Amino acid sequence: MNKLLVSVIAGVLLFGATLVAGQTQVSIPSLATEKPAVLNAYMYTPEGPGPFPAVVLAHGCDGTSIRDKNWAQFLLARGYVALIVDSFTTRSISSICTGQQRLSLADRAGDALGTLKYLQSLANVDKHRIGIMGFSHGAMTVLKTTSETTTFPLGVAPRFAAATALYPDCLTSEVDTTVPLLIQSGERDDWTAAAPCQLKTALRKSEGYPVDIKVYEGALHAFDKPDVQYYYGAQFLNSNKPKFCCGATVGYSHAAHQKAEQATEEFFFRHLKAANPASQPVWASKPEPTRDEVSKLVLAAKAYAAANGKEKLIQLIDSQDAQFRKRRLYLVLLDSDDICIADGLLPVAGKGLDYAKFKDTQNRPYIDAIKSALEKSPPWGSLYRGLTAGDIYAERLDNGDVIVGTLIK
Repeated sequence: MNKLLVSVIAGVLLFGATLVAGQTQVSIPSLATEKPAVLNAYMYTPEGPGPFPAVVLAHGCDGTSIRDKNWAQFLLARGYVALIVDSFTTRSISSICTGQQRLSLADRAGDALGTLKYLQSLANVDKHRIGIMGFSHGAMTVLKTTSETTTFPLGVAPRFAAATALYPDCLTSEVDTTVPLLIQSGERDDWTAAAPCQLKTALRKSEGYPVDIKVYEGALHAFDKPDVQYYYGAQFLNSNKPKFCCGATVGYSHAAHQKAEQATEEFFFRHLKAANPASQPVWASKPEPTRDEVSKLVLAAKAYAAANGKEKLIQLIDSQDAQFRKRRLYLVLLDSDDICIADGLLPVAGKGLDYAKFKDTQNRPYIDAIKSALEKSPPWGSLYRGLTAGDIYAERLDNGDVIVGTLIK
């Protein structure tokens, strides 16, 4: 039995022991649209009448674990209601780490928002002081949930007041947050690297978005998960590897865990306890990029390739150069055989993908949406990649290559 399986089993057993010890299990209707479900959730509540601030915890790609329980108890000891939401069990999902089973970030955002609605209904929870915290895929869920592009379905109800995301994949996620957000990454993380988070945080912060980042020296992925001391998972899908395959390292770091605890305590105290979220102005989202900006970007790339050569354009797209990578806009270049030769969203993993074989969330080959767009005038369509959904604009070059611009929705 491999080390990862042992650690997962141990985590499940310890997690189950918590329930036996008297923690409350509740059922929460998700607001997910693609895979609706009634979810299991595990609530930790301080003694007394409240109302208390609360934090929703979103687990990683391997499901609920001892890490979530530890953080819930950490928050409970500091006077928060902590609610671990299980996005997998009632959907008959065991793990999405290897890509054998899938659950979109949009649906996990629906889970988080359903949990927010549930907490808002409780008399012992302060509706204006609810935060969210997530780990790995759960951290990407945090980014998706708090993004200005995510529709908020709860009317005039209070939103999440603050969020922290531990080791999210910022290559495939934006950080255009509508609430105070703290990203926490490991310096040596080879699964969800810190560098893209640092780059996007700096860009979005310069534009006025309330986002900060802490990077912990020497730390790997899952640096706060004490049941995994060190493990290399050769089977893990990884957007930092060609064609997403394969392999990533996870490992606990006591030093990084302690720093994360301190940072999380200070962050939530500042935004959920010391401040009054109800008195804060509602975030005014930035103007959305338009279709016109996408088509202009594609046509500019087409002209650039004609003037400077295709190889130079490939370098600029893969490097996410600001000339051809904007907020929520990116380019993909396909050769005449439908093979990706440059990807502005996934510079490493996207390169070499055969768009005729890779399928979207509706199980359709990526290339179908692009060919459909090329047949139209103007050449617009929609593409639901496994990680993003958006409007696409496509132009064919003289040599048969295709430039695709995507407006992330």
